[in-house]
Amino acid sequence: PGSYFRMLADQYARRYRFVNHFEVEVGGWTTIKQFVEAGLGIGVVPEYCLSEEDRVWRIPLNAGIPPRPYGIILRRDGLLSLPARQFVQVLDPDFPDEAARMEE
Repeated sequence: PGSYFRMLADQYARRYRFVNHFEVEVGGWTTIKQFVEAGLGIGVVPEYCLSEEDRVWRIPLNAGIPPRPYGIILRRDGLLSLPARQFVQVLDPDFPDEAARMEE
């Protein structure tokens, strides 16, 4: 609580009427990536902290989050809980639904 992204997440939750229920919050991009790689959720990180070696799938995000471009990261297999998928689809309406991903 009190971090820049947490305040932004709370703002989006209010705007789109999501209920924020964070089980775990971690700081540090390396730690966030490790949690995502382990399948413990999704993360939002600046694009520049990601590399091709990271075992995450990234979705470029243009949600008006200044001052750096941010993006959502998730496990490469794309498995998401329904609430996580709905949250991603609010931020990126073009994010494919589960059925479309299974056809790829």
